[in-house]
Amino acid sequence: MKKFNVLFILLISILLLAACGNDSGTDNNEEEKNRWAEIEESGKIIVGTSGTLIAASYYDGEEETENQLTGYEVETMREIAKRLDLDIEFEIIGVDNVMPGIKSGRIDISSATITDKRKEEFDFSDPYIYSYITMAVRESDNSDI
Repeated sequence: MKKFNVLFILLISILLLAACGNDSGTDNNEEEKNRWAEIEESGKIIVGTSGTLIAASYYDGEEETENQLTGYEVETMREIAKRLDLDIEFEIIGVDNVMPGIKSGRIDISSATITDKRKEEFDFSDPYIYSYITMAVRESDNSDI
């Protein structure tokens, strides 16, 4: 069952490849099939990532090479590519450029926060991480926050 869930999440993640926005009047499912066919034909998937977020996507070493890029986001994407029998290429991209990058085809997949507005244009997998924003202050400056 666990393998099925992982494969299902992988498939849904790939659907993220094709933005749901559709100005051409073409059926979205057809666009998704075409984009997936392009990826299969190329044999690689292009992942947008920051390369600057410790734990998620960062360089493990002094040189910034793709082989030294690591983190849970990077390793998850590597596993997706492995299970889909695709090569993987990482595109270092700022968070503000992720959604436009997917929409334009510059990148095929990336981690992104799910919002109602984004759901109108993009397909999302089930979340694989939950992040909760908090405040941190020096203990000596604690003002009862």
